[in-house]
Amino acid sequence: MYIVIVGAGKVGYSLYSDLIKNGHEVLVIEKDVSKYESLENEMGTALLYGNGCEVTVLKDAGLDRADIFVAVAGEDEDNLVACQLAKDKFVVTQVVARLNSPKNEHIFNELGIKCIVNVVDLILKSIKAQTSICPLNSLIRVGTKQELVLAKVSKWSKVVGKSIKALSLPSTIVVSLVIRDGVGKLPADDIVLETGDEIICLVLREDIAALNTIFTD
Repeated sequence: MYIVIVGAGKVGYSLYSDLIKNGHEVLVIEKDVSKYESLENEMGTALLYGNGCEVTVLKDAGLDRADIFVAVAGEDEDNLVACQLAKDKFVVTQVVARLNSPKNEHIFNELGIKCIVNVVDLILKSIKAQTSICPLNSLIRVGTKQELVLAKVSKWSKVVGKSIKALSLPSTIVVSLVIRDGVGKLPADDIVLETGDEIICLVLREDIAALNTIFTD
């Protein structure tokens, strides 16, 4: 996933480090010259100098292809403007903001911006929840070894556009039903999976991790 972060302070840098380790493509925007220069050698092309409240800078950051936009600058005003631009100008669907002053929370909420308290762990949990590709939900236990599992296909799942046959599922995993737009379909091999599909599978408990890997990018 491509994630753009405004603010290379302690919060922004911590987010950048964690997300990079988890395999995401990340770009951090920083307007403070001294802070930019102190991180330039380390971060290289992952760091962009400029004001995240300016359309031209966000355009240079490739915000039109960003999956998630995170504003963690030191001023709520900057985070608010940056998030508004991300949502309205670049149509980024997932926007996360750092909230420095609780009194400003209602403003963010009224504009449909998710407000996160200034704690790195909380922001990371929010991002990870939004980027969850295939949450597996256990529906019922079958006997002592199997479970009936519901797998949801998000737009980031690598199985989108693939047929069930092309998934090369282990023989121990049986697809029982494909639910699309609220309608159940029998799992024919030639059914091509789409974003929003829900798949019910009968799985050995020991193979649940393998099923998750198949659906996860």
